[in-house]
Amino acid sequence: MRNCVHRGCLLIVLIGAVVVAAWADPPILRVGMDTRSRPWAFVPGLEYTTEDWLQAPKISPAQVELLQGSDIDVMKALAKRMNMVAKVVPVSWVHIEEALVAKQLEKVNPVFEAGDLPFTARFNSVEIDSGTVSLAGELTP
Repeated sequence: MRNCVHRGCLLIVLIGAVVVAAWADPPILRVGMDTRSRPWAFVPGLEYTTEDWLQAPKISPAQVELLQGSDIDVMKALAKRMNMVAKVVPVSWVHIEEALVAKQLEKVNPVFEAGDLPFTARFNSVEIDSGTVSLAGELTP
């Protein structure tokens, strides 16, 4: 009887842990980028001409939520595939390596190692034309 009670308590604890884990927030992936880099990462309508480009972008948390651009799209798509939430860390390009070394971010302007990606890529051909590099192949989840 006593052993059965302990098993019941253990089962309740395990079920509680699973429920808490299901509600837990996904891990955050901090990606550093200069948010003044149109068309890659920018806030539409925000004026950047008076900013000191050696300093971090002066952007509020609300403006970070408004970021658009190709790097933003890639970052969000990759983070989603990795079951993570991407968070932009505004950093001047001049100091981006320092921020990475100081562990203020995990990735730079969504550059990911091949092992980070949730798929494999096999390229069949490479074509270079007028400065554009085109790769053809297959992506496998």
